[in-house]
Amino acid sequence: MSELEQHPADSPFHARLPIGERLEVSALTEGLPWAFEQIVMRPLEPMLVPEQPRNGEIDRSECGPCRTSPNTIWHDDLWQVYASPEPGGLPFMAAISPREHWLLEDAPVEVLAALGPLLQRISEAVKTVPGVARCHFGRWNDGSAHMHMWALARPRA
Repeated sequence: MSELEQHPADSPFHARLPIGERLEVSALTEGLPWAFEQIVMRPLEPMLVPEQPRNGEIDRSECGPCRTSPNTIWHDDLWQVYASPEPGGLPFMAAISPREHWLLEDAPVEVLAALGPLLQRISEAVKTVPGVARCHFGRWNDGSAHMHMWALARPRA
C-alpha cells in the first residue's frame, strides 16, 4: 500500500483547534473513582486528510475479524465473540463482530437486529465472572474497516 499524500484538515472545526497546545484534561481525573491522579496530554497535532485506510478497507485479506481466530469463544451464523488473548487490566475483555465484513452503516437489518439480544447475553455472562460488577460496551472503529465492539468487564468497587 502506498502512502497517501496528506495535508492538514481545513474546516471551521479544525480552524478553531488549539494546534500545538496541550489540552486541559482535569475532567478525566475527577468524578468517579479513577486510576489516574493526573494525565498530561501531548500538544495537539494537526489532523491530516485524507486519513490512512483502516485494516481491511482496501484489502480484505488484511482484515483481522474476517480471519479465523483461535481466541473465538462463541459464534453463530451472524456474530462472533473473541476474547483478549493476554490478561490485561480488566477481568474480561472481548471483541464482538459480525462474521461477514460489514460496517455499522451497511450491515443488513437482520445482522443488526441480532446484536441487541447478543449484547444482553454477553452482559449477563460477563457479570458471572468473579469480581465483576458490570459490563460496558464501546465501539471504536479506527483500526479496522470491519464493524466491531468491545465488551469490557468493570470490576466491582
